[in-house]
Amino acid sequence: MRNLLILLTSMLVMLIGCSAAENSVNTSSNEENEEAKSEVKESETETPEESSSEPESDDKDTEATDSTGSGEKSEEETEDSKSKSQNTQDSSENEDSEESSEKETKDSKTLTSKEQVKSELTYGGTGEGDEIKSVTFDNGKIEAVINLADDDILTPTLNAINSYSQASDYLLKFEGWDVLTIEYTNVGEVSFNRNQAETNEYGGEYFPSLKIEEQLK
Repeated sequence: MRNLLILLTSMLVMLIGCSAAENSVNTSSNEENEEAKSEVKESETETPEESSSEPESDDKDTEATDSTGSGEKSEEETEDSKSKSQNTQDSSENEDSEESSEKETKDSKTLTSKEQVKSELTYGGTGEGDEIKSVTFDNGKIEAVINLADDDILTPTLNAINSYSQASDYLLKFEGWDVLTIEYTNVGEVSFNRNQAETNEYGGEYFPSLKIEEQLK
């Protein structure tokens, strides 16, 4: 009987020991599971933070791009401003140059002396063999005596009409005179006031040939 009690007691101790060991194993397994879950949660927590940090980088890149774009735009605006300023200056210089050129042209188209009148009359109103006998230029009045060369085709009168027409057409391009009187040796005299000139469809001034002819009859 005593031996049976000892045996039962030993078996009970063994059962209690096995149960304790099993509980220890279960506890250890639970702890490992908890640790694994905790690591998973930490991993999941870190992932959003990392992903949330990425947009900040994108925002910084965007800001840097915007800043760079703004700088480039500012430089372009500066270049455009310089270009416009240069164009304005060039335009102003061109206008000044044109005004100066027009003034010089106008001055060069003004008769101021007898020598100039004779030179222009020779160039624009005489032909081969024609001779200017005399020229005067006083108070805006031009007076000249021309000896025309013989022409195999034109009569002396027609030759004189043609000569005065050419001379007056040319001299009407100049300022500084009011009356043009030309005497053609052995033909006659033709005289017109500048304000008697007419204007053709191209804006050029002239004295009509018929009116020139009337003075030579």
